[in-house]
Amino acid sequence: MGKYATRTIGTGTHRREKPSRNAVPFAKLMEEKTKCLRRYGIPERMLRRYVKDTIEESENPAEHLLRKLELRLDNVVYLLSFAKDRPAAREMIRRGLILVNNVPRDDPSYTVGTEDMLRAKGGDAARRLAPAHPHAPPPWLVRELREGWLRHYPHFQELRQPDLDIHAVIVYYTVL
Repeated sequence: MGKYATRTIGTGTHRREKPSRNAVPFAKLMEEKTKCLRRYGIPERMLRRYVKDTIEESENPAEHLLRKLELRLDNVVYLLSFAKDRPAAREMIRRGLILVNNVPRDDPSYTVGTEDMLRAKGGDAARRLAPAHPHAPPPWLVRELREGWLRHYPHFQELRQPDLDIHAVIVYYTVL
């Protein structure tokens, strides 16, 4: 967890360091959590579940959490410039305008894998939701015309958000 003071919980093999509630600047943690919720447009319950799963599953929860958020279908559709923003990407997915391996997906929280091929359908609704000036996708994504795919799973350095402290989000949910 890095720069936050910790206290030891548990005994034996199940010992782990948990941030001390008194040593954590609560306002900063709350601000970072709110930034994360707004950026990805997910409910707090889902973010809480993502954090819980990442803490239990991996040695590096910050990298795992950020990868989980970035590889959500709605975020990948936005990053591939199929939609002008994340809410428009969610709307496209809900309307069935995004095909994953030639099958319409209606779940924006679907995790995109390296074997998945994404394709945007044409039509008036898709043109209305598409950006006027598409941006270049990150290096871990590839886009050709109305198709896109994951080149490789992104590394933590590729995912790093300079204005979002993902460690603070994890600390927020482990302290409370």
